[in-house]
Amino acid sequence: MKALILTSTTSPKVKAGVEAYSEQLAKVFPGSEIIGTERAGKNAFEGFPPLREPLRALSVCRHAEKACNMIKPDIVIAHGMYSWALRPEKVGRPVINISHGTFAGLADNAIPKVSPEYYRTRFIYSHFEKTGAKNADAVVSNSKLTQELNRKYYGVESKVIRNFVDTEIFRPIGKEKARKKLGIDDEGRLGLFVGRQEYQKGFDLLEEIAVKMQGTKFISITSPITSDAKAGNIAAVPPVGREELALYYNAADFVVFPSRFEGFGFVICEALACNTPVVSSEVGIALEIEIEGLEKVGSRNAEDWKNAIGRLPEKCDSGKFMRENFSTERFSAEFIALAETLQKKSIKTSQWQD
Repeated sequence: MKALILTSTTSPKVKAGVEAYSEQLAKVFPGSEIIGTERAGKNAFEGFPPLREPLRALSVCRHAEKACNMIKPDIVIAHGMYSWALRPEKVGRPVINISHGTFAGLADNAIPKVSPEYYRTRFIYSHFEKTGAKNADAVVSNSKLTQELNRKYYGVESKVIRNFVDTEIFRPIGKEKARKKLGIDDEGRLGLFVGRQEYQKGFDLLEEIAVKMQGTKFISITSPITSDAKAGNIAAVPPVGREELALYYNAADFVVFPSRFEGFGFVICEALACNTPVVSSEVGIALEIEIEGLEKVGSRNAEDWKNAIGRLPEKCDSGKFMRENFSTERFSAEFIALAETLQKKSIKTSQWQD
């Protein structure tokens, strides 16, 4: 089967979770093509900030409709709002919408309500995301939390297909070996944070934790580096490739994941795949995992987080669990099964209409 994958960007400079997801989908469905805003071109009105992303999605949808006639994919897969403007008569094949957590859930849990960003995300972006979901033949949620949020905010039912972890890359290699490869000659305790320096990702809480743990060094892998950390024991590192990121996970004694909202949370799974303990807020996939090496904290109190870090084992044997439950093979099989079911249903419907 061949898929047409619709997303916000295909830039090689951007390697976040959605981009990795699209790359894996292209492997699941050989011969697939990914269409982002770079290929679709700009919308004449996208200079209006509140509607910039929906208008970019509109351009991608229109480009995809034309591409369907040329590429002739078996199925169309769109991230979030990037299916909101697809017209069934122009597409002519099943559409799967991927939900990564919902904009509505993000706004209510991780964006201050006094911010203009809250209203844009909660009411404008979520409207187009809801339209995109209702415009699809099936919606895939990346976790049970995302499934619940789709039902709560959008009245949409969805199938849970958990995100994958590339365990060929994210695997245990040992702390000493990883530190040597990274040029870290410090033998002391090292904490790791991976994410943007912003309120949503809980960077403010990381700073408070670091202040309380002056004997521990922290590395923050973040993009963009917008400010110097308030705590002197936090060193900022610009974005790295996945192979190097795996080295950092292995080099760390623990990972701090204080995000205020996540539909899934790749960082949690990638770290655990490397046998590195994680202390996490109660978000995304953390709500579904009960395993040694994962400590969940329900408060935003830095002292509680410090205590949770103190309870973590020096190392854990979580890699086996991640390989068994979050493999690319499992992800691929579940996605192919869904696509084949939709395709068969589409063929039967077409025959009935004829």
